[in-house]
Amino acid sequence: YFRPDHLEAHPDLHDKFWNAAKLAGANKQNVNLESAQNLVSAVDDIATIYWSTKGVEYSDPVADVRFGPA
Repeated sequence: YFRPDHLEAHPDLHDKFWNAAKLAGANKQNVNLESAQNLVSAVDDIATIYWSTKGVEYSDPVADVRFGPA
């Protein structure tokens, strides 16, 4: 989906995808709350960029409760 003009606007996009893939692999290997939170954060960063290319401000209505009560 991402075109060259998107990569110009977000030069770290490749690194964000690479890091998210590494975090996904780590989450497949063991269960760790911090690792899961890092993966969700990385995916949220990518989602924010994706939706910005469509002119939409990304928000996750369940972000405050997705990992249960603090």
